[in-house]
Amino acid sequence: MFKIKPSSLAALRSIKNEFLDQTKMPEEKKLNTLKDDDVWIRIVSQVVVVGGAKPAELLKDKEVKAKISWENLKSLTEGNRKRVIWEVLKQIKARYAGKSIESCKKTDAIFKNFEIIKSEYGPKSFLLNASKQPGDKEKIKYISKLSYFKNKGARDFLTSGFGVLKNSIAIDSRVMNSLNHVGIELPSEVLKSTKKYEAAERQLIEEVCKPLDLLGSELDQLLFKNYEKIITQSW
Repeated sequence: MFKIKPSSLAALRSIKNEFLDQTKMPEEKKLNTLKDDDVWIRIVSQVVVVGGAKPAELLKDKEVKAKISWENLKSLTEGNRKRVIWEVLKQIKARYAGKSIESCKKTDAIFKNFEIIKSEYGPKSFLLNASKQPGDKEKIKYISKLSYFKNKGARDFLTSGFGVLKNSIAIDSRVMNSLNHVGIELPSEVLKSTKKYEAAERQLIEEVCKPLDLLGSELDQLLFKNYEKIITQSW
């Protein structure tokens, strides 16, 4: 699908040696000990971060968290639930939050996700159901039923969110740019096609992760969290 030259692999080995020890990796959470909001706020966050990650940090604010909490939203009528979701998105200045409730695609996505998860008896139950799917592909497909959870989002949720997946890669612009910087050019279609995304992920795991003794999630976090340092140096 794309070429991985020995020089690119050597560069990634240097990046691993430079940054791996100081890069915090996803921890596997004990799912049975989680509360509904541990899962729900992460689901909201995955929608919020599309277009810009900084506003999602404000979901940790006590007042904001109380408004968008699972229990609070569950106590509201559908109309009020939608309004509160939209108000929170506007309050934290989420990217692409619509000027009205009707025009806000992120409000609609979070509202729809609430309904899907409610039908599965709550956020914790939904995550547990996903974790019990037979393979990584099935786990990703299960999560992908949520709005705004595409190839990258579903993997990010299961990997860096809860440590359910270990050997997957949440390919986004930072990961692609980091790889491009060391001479591995992923075609842009990877972000648009599930088949091409899965093929690229498999190739990276086989031809990069295995030779470097890395899990997919480790390569992902290594490139994502050290992005600025990686692209400003020659490797």
